[in-house]
Amino acid sequence: MNIILCEPDQYRLNRINQMISVWGKEHSHLNSITVHSFDSSEELINAWKNGLPIDILMVAVAFPCDYSGFETARQIQSINRHIPVVLVSNEKNIAFDHYHAENLRFLLEPVAKELFDACMNLCWIQASENQQDMITLKDLSQVVRIRKSDIMYIEHSGRHTVVHVADHETPFYINCTLQHVAEALPEELFLRCHKSYYVNRLYVSQIKNKSVFLFTNHCIPIGKSYYSAFIKQIRKDGNG
Repeated sequence: MNIILCEPDQYRLNRINQMISVWGKEHSHLNSITVHSFDSSEELINAWKNGLPIDILMVAVAFPCDYSGFETARQIQSINRHIPVVLVSNEKNIAFDHYHAENLRFLLEPVAKELFDACMNLCWIQASENQQDMITLKDLSQVVRIRKSDIMYIEHSGRHTVVHVADHETPFYINCTLQHVAEALPEELFLRCHKSYYVNRLYVSQIKNKSVFLFTNHCIPIGKSYYSAFIKQIRKDGNG
């Protein structure tokens, strides 16, 4: 499990590191934890874009006028909204007034051990669930980790496989074959409906005029040679 700390103050950074070590030892997680520490948001973002996996993010809001911690959390959660994020602040009003998002928690300095341990327990459960459903893909500009169940459909386009993810306006372009990506996804969820498409059955709304319609209003063609098998698989769920 990769726990990422971002804190400009070395004393606080060391203290949080120590609290994680104590928590990990007490809960028999110490051998499963790798902690990466950063003293600037820029260094963290660069490492993340270059492939550093983040399972739990703890980021500080250092000063009343410094919102880099918020922006770091926003940027990372814009790609993966499931990552548990903990904002650590000594300014209660700033922490609670400026940022609200899914899987977000706040710790107010000085952090009591009981509150820290409770927060880590919740983050560990969430991160463990995420790991079972995560896939790492190398986009043209960055390495991304996303939930498999959030992928609506994948398609072959030119030299790339295009991965369309729920809540992302811009798809991810992966420099590998459609089949290679499909093999990394659960076959019980992702069904081939065309030589150039796989769809996530969880997003299928209806089938009409030899096309698959998703709940997101995307329309995907069904290839003639795939139609019978695809319909049979979809009907197992009572869809179509």
